[in-house]
Amino acid sequence: MEDLKDKFARFFFPGALTIIGLLILITGAQQNAMFKTGGAVIALVGIISILHIAGIINKMVAVVVTIITIGGSAGMAYMNYYSIDSELRYLNKKDKIASHVIQRLKDIRTAQVAFHDANQRYTSHWDTLENFILTGKIPMLKAFGEVPDTLTEGEALELGLIVRDTVYESVLEREFLSESARKRRNYPFKVDSLRYVPFSDGVEFYMNAGTILDASGRRQTVLLVEDPKPFAEPALRFGDMEKATLSGNWTE
Repeated sequence: MEDLKDKFARFFFPGALTIIGLLILITGAQQNAMFKTGGAVIALVGIISILHIAGIINKMVAVVVTIITIGGSAGMAYMNYYSIDSELRYLNKKDKIASHVIQRLKDIRTAQVAFHDANQRYTSHWDTLENFILTGKIPMLKAFGEVPDTLTEGEALELGLIVRDTVYESVLEREFLSESARKRRNYPFKVDSLRYVPFSDGVEFYMNAGTILDASGRRQTVLLVEDPKPFAEPALRFGDMEKATLSGNWTE
């Protein structure tokens, strides 16, 4: 009886380790490699201890195998951690670049819309677009005078209390540097960087403009601007050369 108790006491701890390790492996099938490696190591250490206690392997072999097992699992754990860390750094870099590229594409779209309002077409040329931003004017209809609280703007206009007139505002100031424009941005606007894809070492956005005939036979202006060498697929873009749209392929 004492011999049985002694064997139970000696085998209990390694047996428990083996069972715990196997349970981790079985129940953690959906977990990551590090979790499953930990379960395997626990089970192996338990099995090696059982074999040593049973006299199947000697102490030196048990120690060497245990060290190799733990060392190997530590190496696997590090590789798994490094892989996860690399993936996180890649995703962070991808998000950062995408954020800057989207802001730049929105700036190009804003400039092209203003250019279209002034010229009834889009442009394929960066010099033309940048010069328009720096020197172009946007016509704006403004009301001058004061509308009494008892009247609508239309009534005040009929009575001559206010007048409307067309004024011209700087494209650069209104669309990019005004307080309302700055509130819509994530990064400062620089007109001399407009044509370049952020973090690309000087790669220019692909920009093409033209006209098409729609289903009813009417001529429509079209525009496409795209990152030609994206950091990650799909390439960020807006517009289309086959239909009149300025929608981007990112979440607006």
